[in-house]
Amino acid sequence: LSLTRATLESTADGILLVNSEGKIETFNCVFARMWRIPDDVLAAKDDSRALQWVLDQLSEPHKFINKVHHLYAHPQEESFDTLTFKDGRVFERYSRPQHIDGQVVGRVWSFRDITERKQAEHALRESEANFRALFEQAAVGVTRVETSSGRFLEVNSKYCDITGYSREELRQLDFQTIGHPEELAEDLANMARLRSGEIREFTMPKRHVRKDGTLVWLELTVSALWQPGEAPSQHIAVVQDITPRRQAEIALQESGEKFQALFALSPLAIVLTTIPEGRVADANAAAELLLGRKLDEVRGKTTLELNVWADPVDREHYLQALQREGVLSNYEVRMRRKDGVEITVLYNVRVIQIGGQTYALNSMLDISARKQAEAELRRAKQMIEDIVHSVDGIVWEADAQTFAFTFVSPQAERMLGYPLARWIEEQTFWSDHIHPDDRERAVNFRSQSTKEMRDHEFEYRMLAADGRVVQLRDIVTVVVEQNQTVRLRGLMLDITKQKMLEEHLRQTQKMEAIGQLSGGVAHDLNNLLTVIKGHTGLLRAKDQVTPQMAEPIHQIERAADRAANLTRHLLAFSRQQVMQPVVLNLNGRVHSQAKMLRRLLSESIEMVVECAPQPLLIRADEGMVEQVLLNLVVNARDALANTGSLRITTEPVDLDEPAARVKLHGRPGAFACLAVSDTGSGIPPEIMPRIFEPFFTTKEIGKGTGLGLASAYGIMQQHGGWIEAESAVGRGTTLRAYFPRLASTMPETSVVQGNSPIRGGHEGILLVEDESAVRVVAEAALTGLGYRVFSASSGQEALQVWETQRHEIELLLTDLVMPGITGRDLALRLRESTPRLPVIYMSGYNREMAGGNFALSEGSNFLPKPFDLTRLASLVRVSLDRGASNPPFAHRSV
Repeated sequence: LSLTRATLESTADGILLVNSEGKIETFNCVFARMWRIPDDVLAAKDDSRALQWVLDQLSEPHKFINKVHHLYAHPQEESFDTLTFKDGRVFERYSRPQHIDGQVVGRVWSFRDITERKQAEHALRESEANFRALFEQAAVGVTRVETSSGRFLEVNSKYCDITGYSREELRQLDFQTIGHPEELAEDLANMARLRSGEIREFTMPKRHVRKDGTLVWLELTVSALWQPGEAPSQHIAVVQDITPRRQAEIALQESGEKFQALFALSPLAIVLTTIPEGRVADANAAAELLLGRKLDEVRGKTTLELNVWADPVDREHYLQALQREGVLSNYEVRMRRKDGVEITVLYNVRVIQIGGQTYALNSMLDISARKQAEAELRRAKQMIEDIVHSVDGIVWEADAQTFAFTFVSPQAERMLGYPLARWIEEQTFWSDHIHPDDRERAVNFRSQSTKEMRDHEFEYRMLAADGRVVQLRDIVTVVVEQNQTVRLRGLMLDITKQKMLEEHLRQTQKMEAIGQLSGGVAHDLNNLLTVIKGHTGLLRAKDQVTPQMAEPIHQIERAADRAANLTRHLLAFSRQQVMQPVVLNLNGRVHSQAKMLRRLLSESIEMVVECAPQPLLIRADEGMVEQVLLNLVVNARDALANTGSLRITTEPVDLDEPAARVKLHGRPGAFACLAVSDTGSGIPPEIMPRIFEPFFTTKEIGKGTGLGLASAYGIMQQHGGWIEAESAVGRGTTLRAYFPRLASTMPETSVVQGNSPIRGGHEGILLVEDESAVRVVAEAALTGLGYRVFSASSGQEALQVWETQRHEIELLLTDLVMPGITGRDLALRLRESTPRLPVIYMSGYNREMAGGNFALSEGSNFLPKPFDLTRLASLVRVSLDRGASNPPFAHRSV
């Protein structure tokens, strides 16, 4: 529309557009000036009043009316004539139909003031001299033509300029030669009418091809030259170049047609509404589809009446924008279709003028699908971000050629400690931070895999910001486009803990195997030592030790005790030593052992004890806790080489999930930590993994058994804790033992061994032992104390003895672990008939090895091997006395 208005205003002619009903649609300012229409008539926009004003200006208004009626009776006809005003002005009037889609929708009238030209023609007729001057100086092209042949007799300069031919060239031509081929027939017909006298002149628009081939529009007025009594032989043709005017008219028509086509065929929904009423004047097919309403349903109604606004706030914003600026751009609104469905629309509106009427041109685009897609995209993006952030690893993307990172997930900073910016900004960050021992292998592997365009997975180590070595498993996807590797995407998983656990599992399996072997050896040694200690005890009991034999027997007993201590280490390591757990204050055990431990150290070694200010309660075997402390201190002493300092500390430690993750054996919970530190030479890295292996020692032959730390390791596992070492060469070592800490404040208890005098008796005892040497020495010892002993070498044999001697048996003394029927099974079967029967178990194994889930208490119902005859006799007597005085025995724990 702006193009149409610009075209109208650019022409020098007055242009008037009238619709098919004869009503004025629009006109340009030239038209208003030509007709000198007052402002109040223009402002009124009253067609009848404007028409009356026009008729009042003309000298022959009836001709004007007749011509108008004739043209509207013949809508396809073009017309060209002149109008004379009362004030003497003369206008040329040209009228042609206006078409849209092949239909006549109105007429286009153009008016040109030719008063000057008419006056020139009149002066030309009055005076030849004046005609010649005017002929040459006229602002229009003038030529004199022979009517019969159409040959040019005379042309002026302006005509030469218009046609592009010289005078000499034109005198050799005729109008038929230079005329437009499509208009030749009409030209010949008009010339015939002039010759016949039917008409004396005619005016018409004419197309003309200049000498250079360009097409121009001319306005041609032809007047016959009459001689009295003769037919006209010549005529005068006045020509004016009206190309700009015709182009403006054609552009106006084309612009209107284009607008109509754009309006009808546009994929945008377009609605034309009146201002200020806001009523729908027109709508295209896309608008009907968007609103779900036909044009007939919406024409003449307001948007409020149509209930299209889903949100009243949108309507208020729309109205305010029109009032303030007359334009609204890319505004998202929610609209309601006829079926009630709400849609999101991208709204644009602009105020325009059409035929003197103000309209709002509304264009709408349904973006509901796009908004839904955007929402889905946001949800998908958020989901991907959530997944990336929830993965316990580093999600990354990198350039396929340089391996420079283009994206790294936030977990990278937590796992390795480097700011995310460094991962992106440093082109060689990945290769620079790989462990030197793995760098060449990792880079070559990734390069080869990328070159071969295959996904790959491999493991390597990276150096963290705090110096830690982090073991990674990198799972890499190669992104290929058009048979070219364009980028790499991957997931780095921290498998450091996994690798440590795998190593620990291998170590544990190895130590379990060694432990099984050690337990078996210890069991056999305990039986042998029991025999040795038993026979030395029998010798002493029978007063058969001569003075010469006393010292050798004493040495035998000392060697047996040392061997028994060795088996205890083996059993502690293999977790087969019997536990007697009680509630202990770890601080109290450390303080009570401090004096004894100090005697183990030379005077040049400083020992410092620092215990936590609050009690650290644990449930543990008192002797085993002391054994752990002793072993740790002895290990530290040997590392000091008689000089330096040793520190013993206790403290409460609470581990959450992240803190427990960094410890090899750690788990979340509350613990009491016993730590022994020394300032010795430290443990070399290559030796550190082996320090808890049994029989492994760096000491000279004869200086150590290699069981100290191994037994401490086994004891801590039995207590549900663990032990760990931290060392640096030249800076000493710290060993930390973690016991599960109790939250309650239970009183400290311990096992109190009785010192009752050894007494014998006459009761019957069923002795069951599969090791014959042990059975023989135990039988001899008990018989010597007056007891009646019924021996059996197995559980099956014991049942047979029981069947015949059950009324004489008052105590069962049985080995705990035996082939076939175990000591535990035997006791249960015997107690089915005699619930009060006292039972004493003998073993070098613990209850786990026996397969039972029952209480074993040394000094109560358990006699650990190796034992001497004094301990055997004491426990037998105590058990018999307790069973007789505290019925019913069946309700007591076995």
